[in-house]
Amino acid sequence: MLPGADPFAFNHFVVTPEGRAQVIENLLDDHVSLLPSATREVHRAGHRAAAAALLPLAREYLDGLAAEVDPLEWWPQQLHFAPLFPLVKMLLAVPATSADNERAFSSASYTMGIRRTRLDLEHFRSEHRIRRFLVGSTDAHTQAGRQQRLDRVGRLLDRYAELVAQRLAEQRLPH
Repeated sequence: MLPGADPFAFNHFVVTPEGRAQVIENLLDDHVSLLPSATREVHRAGHRAAAAALLPLAREYLDGLAAEVDPLEWWPQQLHFAPLFPLVKMLLAVPATSADNERAFSSASYTMGIRRTRLDLEHFRSEHRIRRFLVGSTDAHTQAGRQQRLDRVGRLLDRYAELVAQRLAEQRLPH
């Protein structure tokens, strides 16, 4: 689904014709799975057949493009390939690495440590969001990054103090 000739050309392994056929079958399965669940089976088969006819044509167009063409800009403009667009959006949204997921799990392990086994789910989510906010886009190895984290903590504590003061004021008001 990316521009440029032969997207299955890799330096360290060869994709066999059978492997390529399996990739196409998987794409067609994914295309059908993106349809609304109430779609009748006969319509699913029609969508699959239409996508099967469009995929080689789309590949032919993509092969003629320079690899530098931005697929996120190119695909929405191709009205004749509109039936494939939901599949393309799904494929282009797949992250290139799992680093963000690994960081999230690592951070969650700090939030949900061995001594915090009774922490309920909503409190865990709230605390984890705060932790991700505090460390997100900062570098712990530089003074500027550490200062950025401290500034975020300060703003968060100031906001918390405002909310506590507001609640206390609301409780003191006569009803």
